[in-house]
Amino acid sequence: MINFLNNAILDYINRKEIESSISIIHELTANGEKANLESIIVENKLVNDKSEIPTLIRKEKDMLLKLCDKKGKWVKISWKFTHKIFKIEVRNNTPIDPVGLEGIRDKMSLKLNTIADGFLGEVEDRIGAGLGLFFINFFKSEMKEKFDFETIFRIYENDYGETIASITVLFEKD
Repeated sequence: MINFLNNAILDYINRKEIESSISIIHELTANGEKANLESIIVENKLVNDKSEIPTLIRKEKDMLLKLCDKKGKWVKISWKFTHKIFKIEVRNNTPIDPVGLEGIRDKMSLKLNTIADGFLGEVEDRIGAGLGLFFINFFKSEMKEKFDFETIFRIYENDYGETIASITVLFEKD
């Protein structure tokens, strides 16, 4: 469904050159889902040590997703678009940890040349600790170098405790 909607929007605004945006949508959605899973695990004291979280997610993902559904945890995707702008927002109702937010911002300021660069500074097993940031940096570079489109990535918490990750592509300069 997400692929269909994204492709329909790209057809409508006649911007096939940003079709790789689907990879970013999938990564940001997976990161929001992971944050909700980790939140459920911590809230329900399902592990004794936070280092056990990745293993539990890998082994019991279906059970954890059902628990997220029962507890009202969600991830929402929205698009805002015209012929001048394309914006994707992925939000979840788990607040982002300030330390985690700072780490993401630090990594976004680095030049990530390989996927492994996204894992720099990670000292423990983590699910999804670098792939999304690598995709976003690659996407931003490609949009600028190939098409001269400006791209803005933001991640923040709103007043409702939701974490929002957005990427905006500006097709025309003012």
